[in-house]
Amino acid sequence: MNFIAYIDESDTHGPKPDIVMSAMLATEGQFERLRRGLARVQDAYGFTVFHGSEFKGQKGEFARWSEAKCRGLLKDLGLLVNSHITECFTIALPHATYEQNFLRVRPPKMHRTSQYGFCFDAALDALMRQVRKVGHHHRLSIVVEDGHKNTADLDRIFLARKSQYKKIGVDVLGTLTRGSKAEYPLLMVADMTSYGQAQWLRAQKRGEVSPSVPNQGGADLVAGPGWTVLEVTPEYLAMFILEFQTGREAAKEDWQTRKEAWLNGCKSEKDSTQS
Repeated sequence: MNFIAYIDESDTHGPKPDIVMSAMLATEGQFERLRRGLARVQDAYGFTVFHGSEFKGQKGEFARWSEAKCRGLLKDLGLLVNSHITECFTIALPHATYEQNFLRVRPPKMHRTSQYGFCFDAALDALMRQVRKVGHHHRLSIVVEDGHKNTADLDRIFLARKSQYKKIGVDVLGTLTRGSKAEYPLLMVADMTSYGQAQWLRAQKRGEVSPSVPNQGGADLVAGPGWTVLEVTPEYLAMFILEFQTGREAAKEDWQTRKEAWLNGCKSEKDSTQS
């Protein structure tokens, strides 16, 4: 069976962004049904491309939309996604964590992987884990929106991870494709989810919601198959420094053990609330 993950991100602007990346995982058949449903929603609301930044600022196609129409769109998109995906992952990496636990301690000559790159690496780990849970003979391909300043580095990360997993007998990764939402409309559902999670994290930083409270904006967005919320931790970043310092072969066993511990300890939200 062929799985596809559509990946997009939010909150990447500014000198110290707190990046959120979203990955929507489904089979080819599920995504085809989702694509047809998305086209109906686009026609009903009168928009062509969902961009979280434009939606938040009510610019472009979303100018002068009422609050009721905005909430209606999020709810309808959420119900649609709820019916046609296997799993949704959102991965966050605050800039403070990235700066203190990678930039300041990165060994000389180690590649300066970006926040964006580490979120992508964590997304790959989570996606492959989910696909392997379904069955060991399935394949996973990735589609990511092009245009971010660090998207070119994803090829390096993807090929390195593909090679590393093949060495331990895990041949799950297929292809990595970069493109626009016009070319790949289903990137819009990943944008919608990363937008919702980023909104909640901003509200959390302002003290408006408790860290233990589920994503209230997300209650309209994803409600059934599963919404797994991950954060790139200092321990996760340390795995890559360890790998660089000790060499790939020497660090492989410890890297795998610590990666599994990180994945097993991640927060999983199975959000069944609908507005």
